[in-house]
Amino acid sequence: MNYVSLETIKYISRSDFLKRLQAALKGVEEFFQPVVTERVGLRYIDQLSGDAVDRICELVQPSFFGSAATWGHAI
Repeated sequence: MNYVSLETIKYISRSDFLKRLQAALKGVEEFFQPVVTERVGLRYIDQLSGDAVDRICELVQPSFFGSAATWGHAI
């Protein structure tokens, strides 16, 4: 085994996700007892749903969209 991955969409907050990740890593550490960790990565994706999708231009700074922000209301 050379990597660990946790993928889920059933978390309620970043803290909840990190608790799950911590539990997975603790299990790997206890069972496999790795000597070296070469790389750690984390990709956390926030999702908008409901009314927030309609208000995206209020919730996200236009500069985040890069050149797409100059195309009008294409977003």
